Amino acid sequence: SAVSEYLCTLSNKPPLLSIGIPDKYGSGGNYKYLLEKRQLLPDQVANTITNRFFSIWIKKSNMKISSMPKLFDSVGLIK
Repeated sequence: SAVSEYLCTLSNKPPLLSIGIPDKYGSGGNYKYLLEKRQLLPDQVANTITNRFFSIWIKKSNMKISSMPKLFDSVGLIK
């Protein structure tokens, strides 16, 4: 955490995606409910990573959003 906070202060830094639980008291519930609420189920984590990767990739490559369905289909993300 301290290293990632320091890296965020640098001007030429790699993108950072923080996935985890906020440092605050939350409501209770069963394990699966709590994971789902915090977007920590496997498919939710995968979607978070995929969305972040493609948002960075599109920004760097100046890709148009209209070409996204073809891109997702080409990498097997559309079923």
